[in-house]
Amino acid sequence: MPTEIALPQYIQLIETTDCTAIVGFNDMITFGVLKELRIRNIACPGEISVVGYSDVPTADLVYPPLTTVAVDHYSMGSEAARMLLDILTNPDGRRARSIQLPTELVIRDSTAQATPRLPGALVNHTISDLGHEGEIA
Repeated sequence: MPTEIALPQYIQLIETTDCTAIVGFNDMITFGVLKELRIRNIACPGEISVVGYSDVPTADLVYPPLTTVAVDHYSMGSEAARMLLDILTNPDGRRARSIQLPTELVIRDSTAQATPRLPGALVNHTISDLGHEGEIA
């Protein structure tokens, strides 16, 4: 899914729910999530933890450094090439199959223990800031 399609969905999740963590389908989309959290003054990881997938070389250069799932890109490419060659040499023998590749959780500074948070615009306000109708006083 392209970033320009996925990022608005993550923003909607942040603004309309009390989620305490976001797991992105790749590191690049989570870089955008981190930026959107900063724009909205939502603390990461204080209010929302963020986890990526892929461990791109710049994952530890963003702020906060991104917790991510590292994958062996070489093995992934080798297996994909092997599967493609199998299809090309035996097109009638194609069948679905599952391949498990090693992964590793690389814990950095974008995750912390969850704490309750209020959804959307109420994120940076305490309950004492609320008026009778649930609006910011």
